Amino acid sequence: MKKRKNLRTLIILIISIVIAYCINNNQIIYTKSYNEVKIDNLKDEQFEYEKCLISKFDENEVSDNLSNKQEELNQYLSKYNVSIVYEDISTGFNYKYQSDKVYYGASLIKLVEAEYLIDKAINNEIDLDNTFVKYYEKYKADDSIGMSSRKISEDISLKDLISYILKYSDNTAHYMLIDYIGMSNLKKYGNNLGAINILTGGDTYGNQSAIDTNIYLKHAYEIMNSNTSYGTFLKECMTNTYYNYLNLNGDDNNVAHKWGWHSYYFHDIGIVFEEYPYTISILTSHGKGNYQSIVNNIHKKINELHHLFYDERENYCKEI
Repeated sequence: MKKRKNLRTLIILIISIVIAYCINNNQIIYTKSYNEVKIDNLKDEQFEYEKCLISKFDENEVSDNLSNKQEELNQYLSKYNVSIVYEDISTGFNYKYQSDKVYYGASLIKLVEAEYLIDKAINNEIDLDNTFVKYYEKYKADDSIGMSSRKISEDISLKDLISYILKYSDNTAHYMLIDYIGMSNLKKYGNNLGAINILTGGDTYGNQSAIDTNIYLKHAYEIMNSNTSYGTFLKECMTNTYYNYLNLNGDDNNVAHKWGWHSYYFHDIGIVFEEYPYTISILTSHGKGNYQSIVNNIHKKINELHHLFYDERENYCKEI
């Protein structure tokens, strides 16, 4: 009996200690839980706000302000021979002007060559550092800044050739790569991405539309954000100051772009890395005119539209 009494006493003592501990710490536990709930609620509200900001664009949300801004753009662009596609990457909000008009694309095809090879490398089909193309005399061309320091019969890595075509729009490197890839392979690749006008026109540069180039830009953005190694390389190659009239703030890292210039044609297409990134393609027939200011001023107006859209999005998302 005595042992049972002692055991009962021990059990009661343990229970009492547990209850006393819970009572003494209840306020602390309660206060902590209340604060955590407040923080979680704030996080939830912020999450919903951010999710709202980048939710898919619906044509029904075009306000009078946005509509007026787009009409203002139409009127402004009517005095030029240009085609435009702007697309916000997060929401899909876009603006198009004569977007399906076909131009001689000139060096814009070089972005497609780079993406083709980088995709092959990502899929472990080729090694960009250790796959080489021999530099023959037949490839030598004008406008070859990158290849100017290389020697005939030298083996040039695919990685170097990609760097040359994107940084300097090197024509010698282009001829070497188009020969290595094969025009039919590159054309098929572009078609698979969704492009319609690729390598049409009878030479190794071919035709483009702003719709086609926007497809290439969005794929470039995917590479940049899905593969640390090759994405960083692609962005670094495209972030250059050569003929970069899309740059609005003087920050060389703000725009990853590719230009094309031949005779009457000048084009500049790129990814703009603002808080909310977007793609922009400006194709023109002003290659023998004041194409620098034309492209830059058009981009300024597109940028205004972009910010107007997000100003309205922010106001809307704060209210819901």
